[in-house]
Amino acid sequence: MTTNNKLIPPASVRGMTKLDKDQFRLDIKLPCLHVEAVDVSRVIGIPVVRQTTLQKLDILKPLVKSPDFPTQKSVLFDPERWSDERKADLDKALSAVGVNEYRFGTYPITLDFDHWDMKRIFESILPEKLRFSGFSQIGHIVHCNLIEELLPYKFIIGEILLNKVKSCKTVVNKLDSIDNEFRNFKMELLAGEDNFVAEVKEAGCRYRLDFSKVFWNSRLSTEHERLSEKFPTGSVVYDVFAGVGPFVIPAAKRGKKRAVRAILANDLNPDSVKYLRENVKLNNVAELVTAYNLDGAEFIRQVISEDLKKRHSSANGETSSAQVAMNLPAIAVTFLPNFIGILNDFDGSSLGFPVIIHCYLFSKIKQPDPDSAMFAEDAKKQVRDSLKCPDLVIDDIHHVRNVAPNKEMMCVSFEMPFALMKSASVVGDSDAADVEPVAKRMKEE
Repeated sequence: MTTNNKLIPPASVRGMTKLDKDQFRLDIKLPCLHVEAVDVSRVIGIPVVRQTTLQKLDILKPLVKSPDFPTQKSVLFDPERWSDERKADLDKALSAVGVNEYRFGTYPITLDFDHWDMKRIFESILPEKLRFSGFSQIGHIVHCNLIEELLPYKFIIGEILLNKVKSCKTVVNKLDSIDNEFRNFKMELLAGEDNFVAEVKEAGCRYRLDFSKVFWNSRLSTEHERLSEKFPTGSVVYDVFAGVGPFVIPAAKRGKKRAVRAILANDLNPDSVKYLRENVKLNNVAELVTAYNLDGAEFIRQVISEDLKKRHSSANGETSSAQVAMNLPAIAVTFLPNFIGILNDFDGSSLGFPVIIHCYLFSKIKQPDPDSAMFAEDAKKQVRDSLKCPDLVIDDIHHVRNVAPNKEMMCVSFEMPFALMKSASVVGDSDAADVEPVAKRMKEE
């Protein structure tokens, strides 16, 4: 039994690649204060106590029953923070609050794997300059994106996460980037069950999905809620890259309160559409959502085009706006030209309601230390260049999140000009329309 001033697992676990819980056992004596239970409330309010109390380990609290006297409690101190000077300060403070029955001592305890928190475990087993950066959780699945230097430790990392993360039953590591047409990625099972069908709760909505077959990013939960709350009452919503429904479901729930009239949601991945349809039923909004399994360009040129014309002819002022979500930041901006000419056979001079685009994209700035204004200008330029409309009015640019150094995810919101949609030029499957005459006419107007 040792009195240690470092509250960390034994040095023998350094470099461990296969989990051996017995190696984490440590017999230690913690500095403590034994005090009558009736005086505890006065003691724990003393500043020096708050400053030196043991930070809670996984199953060890800083206030425990005294091992010697049933009427007493023991306040455990962090050995790294405790000192003779702290003890002298506490002596004076106890006297000042009228606590006279107390004694200093040590509290013997055997710490094992279950006591150690995840941070201490990782810092103890990995090489000193190597750090485990974190993970995301999707239901019972913990998802890692390990750097190359951590790969020799991947299986013990998986076992530690399986043991330490609440409700975790499966741990996976991402093997490649999201570069296929369905926005999913290859993964390796590190620990736990070979079960990738998870249920996620986000902002009062439930989602079921197969994480090995569809895209899900838990870091976008705030963005899902932000955008769905922007849709005005009476809106019709079109989601070009809907996935399993993280924008669709909260918008549809608002629709149950008459905020959104209808939602048309599309995804190229048939598995995403399968779970989208399941999720609208799971959240009791199936009557508001129609799902499509099309290429995004086809969805814009056919489904959105026809639905806009239909809603114009039957709107009678009921449709306040058309809201188009385009969350595929790697390439969504390249789909914008598909709106050119989608109303070229429309007879009216106006739809009677605006078509608002919310286009997500990545902004990359090469020069060192770019500021937020530079990313915003780059995002505007990408949208304007895609539509060949240098004077396009941008209503809002929202910073979503940092992706990597000098790379930000942005959302650009703007009204799609009616003149562009009415243009005689129509974008083909792989064509880029020449819309300079339309852009010039817009500028003149």
